[in-house]
Parts: sequence; structure tokens; C-alpha cells
Amino acid sequence: MKDLIMIVDDDATNIKLAGMTLSKAGYPAAGVKSGRALIDYVKKKGQPGLVLLDILMPEMDGFETYEALRALEKELSLSPVPVLFASAEETPEIAKRCTDLGASGFVKKPYTPDALIQTVGTTLA
Repeated sequence: MKDLIMIVDDDATNIKLAGMTLSKAGYPAAGVKSGRALIDYVKKKGQPGLVLLDILMPEMDGFETYEALRALEKELSLSPVPVLFASAEETPEIAKRCTDLGASGFVKKPYTPDALIQTVGTTLA
């Protein structure tokens, strides 16, 4: 499902709002509520076209999920999927960590439709 945007967030409301915003803009979107669910999805169904990844999640945070995703891609000889981190906290430390990991970008929560669509569009261009 290379054109699918996978929203990974432990908050179902965030998944629903981001999914509706992206779908209205013509981007197919689906959501999972944990990093583990994303890894399971990739193992079973393949990579999405882009991952919108919440940073603050229980069990496996966004950074741990990112590293697990990259390890799985390497194991399966897959090219890295673009990842946009998302968080309500936008500190220089978080921005630096996202950049250092090699993320495609960052989206501030709560999502504003225009900013989300613009960031996704730029990332996928």
C-alpha cells in the first residue's frame, strides 16, 4: 500500500482527525494505536507510503518505533519509508533528535489541516 499514509498515535481522536483531513485532501490514510501495531502492519502488509508518527506514546514511543521500523526495513531489504514525527511538544531538543534520526519532518499537534496537508504534500513530492 505504497500510497497509504499510516497515522500512528495512541489517541483515537488524533487518528480520526488526521485521517479525515488527509482523506479530504486526496491522501488515503489509516491509523494504528501503537508502534508495535505499525511494525506488525509492515510485516504483514508491507510499507505504507508515509508514516505520521506520534512521539509520546506508551510502551514504545515514537523514537523507539522509528528505530524498530528502520531495523525492520533493513532486515527486509526495503527502502526507508518517509516518516513525519508529530507532537504537541516542539522543543529544540525534539527537533534536533528528529533531524539526527533522519526523519522527513515534524508536524505540530494539534494538527491544523493546512499545515498537515502542506507538510505531507511536500514530503511526498
